[in-house]
Amino acid sequence: MPATHPRSTIRGETFLLLALLCITLAYIIARAVHVPFVQDEANSVWYYLRPGEFLPFRSRPDAGNHFMSTMLGLAGFELFGYTELAIRWGSIIAFPVYAWGCWIMARPFPLLLRWCALLALAWCPFLLDFFSLFRGYGISMAGWIWALYALTRIASTNTTRNWWLLVAAAGCALFANLSLIPDIAIVLALALALQFGNRKMPRSALVETAFPALLLGAVLLFTTIIAFGLRSRNLLYLGSGNG
Repeated sequence: MPATHPRSTIRGETFLLLALLCITLAYIIARAVHVPFVQDEANSVWYYLRPGEFLPFRSRPDAGNHFMSTMLGLAGFELFGYTELAIRWGSIIAFPVYAWGCWIMARPFPLLLRWCALLALAWCPFLLDFFSLFRGYGISMAGWIWALYALTRIASTNTTRNWWLLVAAAGCALFANLSLIPDIAIVLALALALQFGNRKMPRSALVETAFPALLLGAVLLFTTIIAFGLRSRNLLYLGSGNG
């Protein structure tokens, strides 16, 4: 019996992945259409979509204002009106982006470990709920997985393109969910350590990557200022011993 060609195995895995992705996406869309808005979603609709203002320092200060999610929801609201699907579409399209990132991250692993990692990362039931809600969590997870991928690419190839991918993915994650500020700061620090710790890196490459690194640092600083502004108003969800 002839051995299965690795390319055939990859093709079969890709087909299985696409089938699972379509089934899961149909489930997410069904939830987005039929599940009513929960409290935080309803607050965002009332405070940000209804008046049409969501930008930092210009809208009502609230940690529940997930800027990227609110912007996409507002666009859907203006184009298609007040429907759950129109308002939640940003989270829905984030799922294929997230699943693709999970596949790319897990692909180098051996077959069994690859699928264990992929199923754990992309098909956790609790996580899937994020992609059917008008919240920034699903969008931030999509940005986060691609930021991690960009970090692994910087560790291996360290090209300017990977730095721009890091800026785009991390910026998306931050503006979708301010809770990722410490995590993105760690990723940036690791990327800088990899960049400047490589003695074989030519000076021209260091100069080319300086601008995206500074830009991501500026985004981190800006989102940190927003977070401290919310903290000064006692609006962060920190919790306490009493609840």
